[in-house]
Amino acid sequence: MKILITGIAGTVGSIVAERLSEDHELSGIDIRPTDQFASRVIDLNDYDAIRPRFDGIDVVIHLAAEPGHGREIGWDILMPRNVQPTANVFQAAHEAGVRRIVFASSMHVMGMYEEDEPWRSIAAGEYGDLDPATVPLVSAEAPVRADGRYAVTKAFGEQLARYYAEAEGMEAISVRLGTISGNNHPGAEARSYVSWFSHRDLGNFFAACVEKPGIKHAIVYGASANTWKIYDTPAGWSILGITPQDDADSDSDSDSDSDSDSDSDSDSDSDSDSDSDSGSGVDSDSDSDSDSDSDSDSDSDSDSDSDSGNAVDGEVLHICASSAVLIVTTIDAAGNEITCSRDLCDVDTDEGQGCTPGYWKQDHHFDDW
Repeated sequence: MKILITGIAGTVGSIVAERLSEDHELSGIDIRPTDQFASRVIDLNDYDAIRPRFDGIDVVIHLAAEPGHGREIGWDILMPRNVQPTANVFQAAHEAGVRRIVFASSMHVMGMYEEDEPWRSIAAGEYGDLDPATVPLVSAEAPVRADGRYAVTKAFGEQLARYYAEAEGMEAISVRLGTISGNNHPGAEARSYVSWFSHRDLGNFFAACVEKPGIKHAIVYGASANTWKIYDTPAGWSILGITPQDDADSDSDSDSDSDSDSDSDSDSDSDSDSDSDSGSGVDSDSDSDSDSDSDSDSDSDSDSDSDSGNAVDGEVLHICASSAVLIVTTIDAAGNEITCSRDLCDVDTDEGQGCTPGYWKQDHHFDDW
């Protein structure tokens, strides 16, 4: 099949594309260039520019979105990064005759359930007398309880998926993503043991979303076969006909064993990803990409580390952070102009999140680079 992936250059997009490239012909749209696959740098807000890319496509996977999911993120960021791009993608797919669209939603769409027991305790890692086998799970069909404006935009995307499936004849699957980390391990926070999605399971999950016949419309939770659950992930596995292979608790046990043998393993992991469970660029609910076209990569500190000794407390001449990649031009002590870059989502946040471009100020000094 011919598959178009938005946000193909990001963490989630790269993992999904690598798995699907084994059996399908891929193309992509992103605001960041990538030398992998046939990807075009286009802003999803530009409908006329993206529309021709959908012609001849069988399945669209829409991953691109704002990488931050915090409650402080306002509509000024979310409208051009989540709302309008998602509307454009669905409409372009419909006009081009695309058969199926897979939309990357988020567990945050149901996040307020985590304020209620027993799920509050599970998210906090306070298991007490709870038995993971008997904990009631939040169904995908339960009323939406978004935990922020970001989550509301994801609920909007889910409703678009339902509309285009029921009224316009398309097939649509909304995936409420869990935590995808760059280092492929659960984060330090307890909630990541609920929402962790291994790279292997993520790739196979989206392959099933593309290939499983007979699905008109579905909403499914995306996470590995973790021991502790809040959301009804098994129902989604049943719909897609798959069995995840990984478990956050088992991964943690094996990781602890390897750490006891060598200090170098933990050092290399900490360089690429922090353990905070915020989600994706993909918060533990991973979905996406800043500026609406690329889910931020949380697995790289950037190529600028070699320059870090020069860019010390320098005067900041220029900052560009439009795609969750910070590019800073400074002057070093000798008066030389130095350009450095860093991925703003260099943390294992839910959905690659935990940072927003608006945080960075012109007078910020990078003395820790």
